[in-house]
Amino acid sequence: MKAYFINLDRSPDRLAYMTKTLDELGLDYERIAAVDGRALSEEEIAAVYRHAPGTQFLDNGSIACSLSHRKVWERIAASHDSHALVLEDDVVFGEGAEKILADTDWIPVGAELIRLETVRRHTVHGHEPVASTDGRAIFRLHHIHNGTGAYIVSKEAAERLLAHMTRFSYAVDYVLFDPHCPEFCGMGILQMVPALCIQSALLPEAERGSGLPSVIQATRKTVFTRGFRRFLAKIARESAKQRLKMRGRLFDKLHGTKTGRIPFR
Repeated sequence: MKAYFINLDRSPDRLAYMTKTLDELGLDYERIAAVDGRALSEEEIAAVYRHAPGTQFLDNGSIACSLSHRKVWERIAASHDSHALVLEDDVVFGEGAEKILADTDWIPVGAELIRLETVRRHTVHGHEPVASTDGRAIFRLHHIHNGTGAYIVSKEAAERLLAHMTRFSYAVDYVLFDPHCPEFCGMGILQMVPALCIQSALLPEAERGSGLPSVIQATRKTVFTRGFRRFLAKIARESAKQRLKMRGRLFDKLHGTKTGRIPFR
């Protein structure tokens, strides 16, 4: 399976890490130069981003991240491959990645988007898998599980995403993976369990393949890490988690779903 990884020109250390990792996995890959939020002009931002009333403004890093993923979709849409792997440059792979990513035979017919990563937050997926590969199951995802560190997208889905996301008000991971987002892509989302990938910052330091942080993600986080806003965001996340856990206890059996964290292995 062809892999495309997003990497900023000013992050050569991440380039070296990804090149070494993908070489070891034996993958055919291509680097996509990330759009740099620091270099975006007001005119460039106004051409693609519109603020939705009542929502937080996206910072330049989040806008650039969305534009970077658009660059990958353009390459996939122009290719002859049925599916391709999209990666950000801080991803860590789990056990058996080389075998799983060697082909696409395990991908369900008609699959549009398959999440390979976990962000270790509570979500909801189907109870019965739609496919499996090498000890991992593929489930339908029914609730937000954000992050765009590692996912598989079909050629047709890439074409649709390009048409869908010409202008946007929400970050790319919400458009892709949040069914409740007003700009949700409307596609069927599949989730690999246990997850094959995780972003390095979510692993204990001793387990990280590299101590290098993702510059792409770091530029997105600065707007959320300041004082009282950070405190309120933490309270909101905890409240949402408890509501989701309660919903799972009440309705999982009735709806044929499973609520919980997606493990990484």
